[in-house]
Amino acid sequence: AGLAGLAGLAGLAGLAVVVGLAACAGTGSSTDVAAIAKSIDSLDTNVQRWFNAGMTDSVVADYYTSDAVVMDSNSPADKGSDAIRSDLNGMYKTAVLRIHFERSSLVAADSLASDHGHYTLELRDKKDTSKVLMSDHGNYVTTFVKRNGQWRALYDISTTEIPLPAPAAPAKATAKRK
Repeated sequence: AGLAGLAGLAGLAGLAVVVGLAACAGTGSSTDVAAIAKSIDSLDTNVQRWFNAGMTDSVVADYYTSDAVVMDSNSPADKGSDAIRSDLNGMYKTAVLRIHFERSSLVAADSLASDHGHYTLELRDKKDTSKVLMSDHGNYVTTFVKRNGQWRALYDISTTEIPLPAPAAPAKATAKRK
């Protein structure tokens, strides 16, 4: 299928979730989307602060569900609290994270909500935070569920807008001299 085919399938899956949520929202449900947006805004403000402060335990316990799946470009999915914690702790050993994201839209029905928006990210050297090791920007989709009265992220997917580097040119064959 190739990368383009996989990206297309992923896009269709995301579209199916949004269409499904929109259909649920249009059934006359008494969902208070403004109240859900306010709750998720507060959660988003906190998680950005926690990410930027390296507060892994707060991110894992207070933003994600225990069975959350985090999917980032060019890496395997983190499934569950232990995998998310392990990846974050590994990153925080060498880098300081600076992330900002802003929602473009939110669709919600009952105890399920999904938003998408744009993010910017910088990884900075832990010893010299003025040194940017990597920067990125792109799009995200997060699906939230309300469990035990609390909204938490269940699926968190980000895709970079930065193109992959061009493939290396093939090595030229050199003729042997006799």
